[in-house]
Amino acid sequence: MLSLAWSTLLSWLALPLSWLVRRLRRWQLGRSGVLALSLSHDLPRRAPLEGIAATAALLRAMGEDPLLRAVRLHLRSPSLGWAAAQDLHQALLALRARGKLVFVHLEHAGNQELLLASAADRAWLAPAGEVFLTGVDAWLVFAGDLLGRLGVRVEIEAAGAYKSFGETYARAFPSPANRLATAALVEDLGAQLVETLASARKVPEERVRALLRRCPVPPEEALAAGLIDGVGHADQADAALEAQLGRSLRPVAFHRYARLLALERALARVGRRGRVVSVVHLEGPVVHGAEPSGGGGHRIDADRVVPVLDQLREAEQVGAAVLFVNSPGGSALASDVIARAVERLAQAKPVVAVFANVAASGGYYVAAPCAEIVAQPGSITGSIGVVGGKLAIGGAAGQVGVHAEVVRSDEQAMMLSAWRPFRPEERARFRALLDRTYDRFLAVVAAGRKRPVQDIADHAQGRVWTGRQALERGLVDRLGGLDEGLSRARALAGLPSDAAVVHQRFPPPRFRLLAQLLGRDARAAAPGPDLLDQGLASLGEAGGRLSLLRHLPGQALALLPWVVSDP
Repeated sequence: MLSLAWSTLLSWLALPLSWLVRRLRRWQLGRSGVLALSLSHDLPRRAPLEGIAATAALLRAMGEDPLLRAVRLHLRSPSLGWAAAQDLHQALLALRARGKLVFVHLEHAGNQELLLASAADRAWLAPAGEVFLTGVDAWLVFAGDLLGRLGVRVEIEAAGAYKSFGETYARAFPSPANRLATAALVEDLGAQLVETLASARKVPEERVRALLRRCPVPPEEALAAGLIDGVGHADQADAALEAQLGRSLRPVAFHRYARLLALERALARVGRRGRVVSVVHLEGPVVHGAEPSGGGGHRIDADRVVPVLDQLREAEQVGAAVLFVNSPGGSALASDVIARAVERLAQAKPVVAVFANVAASGGYYVAAPCAEIVAQPGSITGSIGVVGGKLAIGGAAGQVGVHAEVVRSDEQAMMLSAWRPFRPEERARFRALLDRTYDRFLAVVAAGRKRPVQDIADHAQGRVWTGRQALERGLVDRLGGLDEGLSRARALAGLPSDAAVVHQRFPPPRFRLLAQLLGRDARAAAPGPDLLDQGLASLGEAGGRLSLLRHLPGQALALLPWVVSDP
């Protein structure tokens, strides 16, 4: 009874506050009702991907605001990723469907700028800008010859014909399977770009391809082809918007408006006692505790994620959960531990996975037990396979005058040593370990997809797919973004369409680098490890991933072989 009275009191207090916020928004928007959004400056101050997802969700919510008349979008070479760009494109189309005007001004027109601008009522390009509609490519770089000359042996085995992680470090050119899979992925992404531009701008696909073949082209040629609507500076685009609205502009910055809208929506939920949907953000490599991840930033740490999933399972207020996944994978063991927690959560309430730019290998593993999987057409997914091995630096160390003499109880103690490669019998036993892990991966996916293992195996073998290709093969259920995932979670749980959403994020641990430095064990005293780490770091992301073999020798890794660059 006391709880009900307290809830009622809060509802009464929220009413005048909500009215005040609404009046403040009305004053803020002014007579023109125009919102200004710059993707390079006005994204919410969170991790980039979460900021993009939040921006798309807020744009959709703003479509319901009668005070808003238009959105002026200014693009300055944002770096979004395929799925994120598609999510924003869909949000802008949703705004237009609600009767809001969308004006876009471009300073430069690359693939993703044109993709976003195609969703606008009118798109302007600066006179000095150029159109770089380049299509999609993927550079597969191989350092096998270099490492061999240096005396470094990268001992990698893979369970899955397309699991090409090790080729970068052991070969001078791609295998036929790697070349085939990469070509299919790139061709589909390129086709999606052309199809989206042609459909949104209502021009023939061949016209878009013809412009692509002549890239770069001046603004006037893009205008003649129908990919943009005007050539001019930002002030000229503003003047055109003013003419269409019939009044002077008083644009409001997106982040300021978003704060008030979020506050108003939060006040509207005060006192409501209905069940909520919990969105769990899983971003970064999959790891166990403080183990290396091959990179910095966000991590999907099983030690942090599993307790949260267990709490959601027990929480009566949580009616459904959505996993928002952006991960290239990582530790197969950590992925399996998280997948088990997801499976237990899914037994208690509906769980839907939403794939962002990348949800592959271990990123797919953790989502496999979900009731449904939603992905954007350009999401990178699949890569159901396993790799592992070690970095053998004994030959390289000898070339620079560093030698080691090992005292051991048994030859088997050297199996994971960095001072020599695998012996044939050791390689066979290690390959058997990877095969067992791969079989486990297939079984988890098959159980989650409710399909025979062989059906999954036909589309596995480490093969990477776009979200659209994965839908055709039954690896995902629907195309869309976070809004679609929330809609499906509410429907599966029988919740109202406006059921509240709460977010659970895992920010990067503070002082992690210091903790790793203080926590190093005696192996750090071995000759040259810090120099080797520095050398690997100089190779960028490829070196960071290679460092996993050095720090986690013998562990099975469910890891995407490469990362697709932004459109």
